[in-house]
Amino acid sequence: MFLIPYQMVTGLLYYMYNSWPEMGITAFSLSTIAFLHMAGGFALLVFLVVHVYMTTTGHSLTAHIRAMCSGYEEVPVQQK
Repeated sequence: MFLIPYQMVTGLLYYMYNSWPEMGITAFSLSTIAFLHMAGGFALLVFLVVHVYMTTTGHSLTAHIRAMCSGYEEVPVQQK
């Protein structure tokens, strides 16, 4: 929700570096934007890896993936 727009903004700033003086951008350096863009890329990568891992933590390897596709999950009832 936040990472994709963040990457787009920092990527555009990175891409348009030569136009910064005409746009009035003087507060940032290229290395700062490059670092922020790279940090956002690593955050997206971590987000992806964690979510792929979380799909495999069900009672079977594909239980959560099946539930996402069908919208239905069988949950065992525990007797007290």
